[in-house]
Amino acid sequence: MKKIITILSVLALLFSSHVYAEQDKESIEVCKEAAESEEISSDKMKEYINKCVEDIAADETREKMESQQGS
Repeated sequence: MKKIITILSVLALLFSSHVYAEQDKESIEVCKEAAESEEISSDKMKEYINKCVEDIAADETREKMESQQGS
């Protein structure tokens, strides 16, 4: 799971120049693909996607803070 979250975080950073709403849509799509590749059951799909999107947002926030501290 951590490996996928890391990959998803990198993908999310690639879209960081887009507006937030567009980025959120892209994160959801990436998370849907990850859920399908991990064969998450349909009853747990929504929870998985929500957690995945939250993790991407948290990683982006953390990386922005780290880059600001490094400046």
